[in-house]
Amino acid sequence: MEDLFRQLFSSPEIAALGLRLRRTGIGSDFAFESDLVDEGEERLFEITSGKKELLVELKSTLGSCAKMTPYQAATSAANPNAFVLCVVPLEDRNPTIELVMTSSRFVCDIGAALKTKIQEVLEFEAKKAVASTASGGIEVSITGGEIRYQVLESVWVAGKSVPEFIQYLIAFFSPGDAVTDL
Repeated sequence: MEDLFRQLFSSPEIAALGLRLRRTGIGSDFAFESDLVDEGEERLFEITSGKKELLVELKSTLGSCAKMTPYQAATSAANPNAFVLCVVPLEDRNPTIELVMTSSRFVCDIGAALKTKIQEVLEFEAKKAVASTASGGIEVSITGGEIRYQVLESVWVAGKSVPEFIQYLIAFFSPGDAVTDL
């Protein structure tokens, strides 16, 4: 997919703009760079850098969604005017340049679109950390969306023995405190 993407953006029209496509590290796949060029030479000014960078995250999918990592989402939100998500919906695992050209969709405002969800996840993670911390002999375990309340030994060791529980049952169901069915 990356080679097809490179081919797509190696056209003479892109070169005429002075744009270069380079592979980046974590957080995005590619960056378009544009240097301010005057008479074939790069010119930099002291007040402004004269350089812009547009990060592009390339996602291909056989399904109905494109998945971004938390780091990619955070990078897009931190660079809302300079981060683009490119989604290439595939029909199979053998894309062609024609398919990439006709099917690719670029979401230029993905950072802004993700900002609220990123904040909600950060708040959720903070609450999850607090909820998972043991207090009063109770811990919460959250694994794969499944929640389990873990009652620690410090709570149940002080529980009633069988004879004590029998006494508890007798008192609970005594005639003065009869349970009625509704």
